[in-house]
Amino acid sequence: MLGPLVNTVYFVGVTLGALICSTICDLWGRRKLVYTCLYAQAVMAVGLYYAPSLEVFMFFRFLQGFFIQGVQTCSYTLMLEYCPSKYRTAAAVFWESMWAIGLGLLGVVSFYIRDWRTVSLVVLAPTIISLTYSWMFPESITWLYAKDKSNEALFLLKKLAKSNNNHVVLEKCNEISLDRNQNDLLSEEKGEVETKDTGSSLTVVLRSKVLKKHLFTMIGVWFSVTLSYYGILFFLPNLAGERHVNFLVGAAIELLAYILAYFVLANFGRRIPMAFYQYSNGVLIFVMGLLSMMEESPAQKWSLIVIALIAKGLAVSSFGGMFIYCSELFPTVCRGIALGLCGFSARCGSLLAPQLMAMMLFMPNWIPLSLMSILLLIAATSTLFLPETLTSQLPNTVDEAEELWANKRK
Repeated sequence: MLGPLVNTVYFVGVTLGALICSTICDLWGRRKLVYTCLYAQAVMAVGLYYAPSLEVFMFFRFLQGFFIQGVQTCSYTLMLEYCPSKYRTAAAVFWESMWAIGLGLLGVVSFYIRDWRTVSLVVLAPTIISLTYSWMFPESITWLYAKDKSNEALFLLKKLAKSNNNHVVLEKCNEISLDRNQNDLLSEEKGEVETKDTGSSLTVVLRSKVLKKHLFTMIGVWFSVTLSYYGILFFLPNLAGERHVNFLVGAAIELLAYILAYFVLANFGRRIPMAFYQYSNGVLIFVMGLLSMMEESPAQKWSLIVIALIAKGLAVSSFGGMFIYCSELFPTVCRGIALGLCGFSARCGSLLAPQLMAMMLFMPNWIPLSLMSILLLIAATSTLFLPETLTSQLPNTVDEAEELWANKRK
């Protein structure tokens, strides 16, 4: 009973982290929050090691979930804003693949080290190693530009241009700096003061009909995909064999799904593959419901396992697509909060999944499975009404986003 309770507390922290950290990410900056959350979760891991009671352990576990979600949301946003359009798909899938590789490494570590306290310290190794290179990564230049911090953005551009011996970019930066200084002097002489929209990033989203449509559609996608992923995990019959081996097999399946997703997303875009993944997953989960109504037999059991593993792979591929699709659909000024709200809906799905699967104790299995299937089919259909974002330049402002998607619809 304690295991599910501790996991629930952790995911509550993750859910709150998705909302709060994403908002701060848009206001405070990407880089600061990434490293704040990264090293804060490390402190929580040390606290878990020394926790003297269950209550203290759960408190540190809650905070660890909060900060880990902050690292996830903000680091993904920062990475996408570093990348030009032609590298975004590869970068996004590589980032997602690290999740599967991390699961595999955790399986290996936990096989050789059976004490959970020691494991909680050993897995801090990547965080400690990051201290040697974290200073190398600058703030998002697009975020600085969107927040009217052009001088800082130009400084970083010049620094990057010098380190890469790119004299063309360096000369262009000098020209922009000169023009900006002249314009500032003229504005001061005329007494002009530029006013900026001081609304929150959430307010910015809700003011735009286009961004509202994108937001509510992606919230539905993230919720249904995550609900199906965790629903499949809870429904999947216990496989025979050593649990560490099964854990590594699951990680390998996820890694393979991410690799296949790269080729699909890079060649066919975001919209159609995302709809295909969800339609296919919805159909497979419905078939699982039909199979669960049949008389139990070895063929029925193995058919369920195979279909569930394929459905899990499709859900993983959907994860790879929905992260990058959501990031590309929103401008820099509200990209963090958009990912945060979608992450919040996803965590609601992960919290609801075990409750939904528990309904199988009181009703036929096909009912909760059919509900998951219907949600996926609805989300897939709504995805078809979104614009394609492959090769699109990431917009910085709401005006840029609305103009971009208006042109896409023509």
